[in-house]
Amino acid sequence: MSRIIYNVEGLFIGPSGHNFLSYVGGNPHDDYSNPLLTHNLIKQIDRVQSLAYDISIPHTQINQLNTRSVLGRPIINPPQVNFSFNYFVADLSNESKMGMYINYPQFEEPFSGAPFFSSNTGHTILSGFVDEEEHKNYYYETGTYDPFFPARTYRDRKNFYLVVRGDSSDLYTGARPEVLTERDPQETIDPNATGYNVISFGRCYMTKYQTEAAVADFPKVEVSYVAENVMFETSGDNFLSPMIDPKSGNQYEDMHCTIPRRVERNPVSVVRPGDINFTVDSFSGLGIDFDSLHLESYSISFDVPRGQENNLGYKFPLTRKVNFTAPVSLNINGIVSGMNSGSLIDLINLNQDYNFTVTLDMPQSCDAPQTEEPIQAGTVPFETRTEPLVKYFFNRAKLDQFSYSSAIGDNKQFSASFSTEIDPDDLSKGLFMSGFLSDRELEDFHLLETTGTMDGSTGDFERFYLELEQSSGLVVTNYMPLY
Repeated sequence: MSRIIYNVEGLFIGPSGHNFLSYVGGNPHDDYSNPLLTHNLIKQIDRVQSLAYDISIPHTQINQLNTRSVLGRPIINPPQVNFSFNYFVADLSNESKMGMYINYPQFEEPFSGAPFFSSNTGHTILSGFVDEEEHKNYYYETGTYDPFFPARTYRDRKNFYLVVRGDSSDLYTGARPEVLTERDPQETIDPNATGYNVISFGRCYMTKYQTEAAVADFPKVEVSYVAENVMFETSGDNFLSPMIDPKSGNQYEDMHCTIPRRVERNPVSVVRPGDINFTVDSFSGLGIDFDSLHLESYSISFDVPRGQENNLGYKFPLTRKVNFTAPVSLNINGIVSGMNSGSLIDLINLNQDYNFTVTLDMPQSCDAPQTEEPIQAGTVPFETRTEPLVKYFFNRAKLDQFSYSSAIGDNKQFSASFSTEIDPDDLSKGLFMSGFLSDRELEDFHLLETTGTMDGSTGDFERFYLELEQSSGLVVTNYMPLY
């Protein structure tokens, strides 16, 4: 291969601990000897458009009296690894994999769309980033019965894997979970993984998140991380996890990784600008009629403020705890088509709180696979669902700045900036998210057994086959873990 282009690359995310889990649940482990009974916790990040990373190695210059020469430039601080990536919004599965608390509709048996959390604002999106010690023995007590759901509520600190295929073929080979005649898409290993090159990032902490949308462009998200280790592997199978011991800087010998197959789970390729709705409960004092404002773009972003905890005798920080509260900003731009009354004095005296909601509706033309009896369990098209695909709640925001501009040959423009805080101790304000996690509904089918007579062609006494049930009812199982 003379060059590396985008089709041979893929981004995956996994826990910072063990990467394998039994199909019956339990704690993660390192035993992957039987791939048919083991699930791989490393997940694909979908719809990635670009990725960049850089490594800074800090040297400390040593001088002394009586000479101008430099005695040495030792490394006494750990290298700084920064990487960021952006992707198109098609659901909230990437956010969930990165550890955010997302309220989502459950479709696994016995649910039929019930939300995981009772309220969209019952937890902050960074509730899983609170001090690990506070979550050490805390487990989910309500919600899904899915054994693949992470047992503990602490969801900060991840490992990332940038996979590069060795030839020029696509990394994604077209695997779909509903094709029942193909090999299990949850196989522990991608059969081509031995031919992959992998750049793995260990002990990664999120530092910034931003989602934005604009006219004539697709909604997208950009995320930034800081990592504490980078490994370069020539095989995607059975390599050591990039997770390191902060004291020694060594990798753990009992933590291995293997790259899973990429599987297309979401029939929604992308959300269009026309599927976005932006609402605010009240908007006064700015001299603008918000109901007649033609919104052209919005941007929601927050930094994750962290405190690096160092210790004598340790080569790397013990942890990077979040220093709450985390400020969140919302910027909007639009074309003015109507004015309203108001004054700056009233604006100051009121110091009003604003609640914004951004809704990304389900596209009405998404391409969902169709049923082909009897070997394929088809999916229910997403356009038949009435729930929003993605919903952002920006609550109790304060106005920070607003401006107008006019020019010959152009429309009168309006822009404003608002801010609030993510605070685990005050759920009345902050940024919250709800939406789908790209889980598909399978049509109901029966697994039937043949008679007890021997099959002459195979020598088997018992054989099984699928028969689709002709009814409007749906039975859904979490055949693919959400995270």
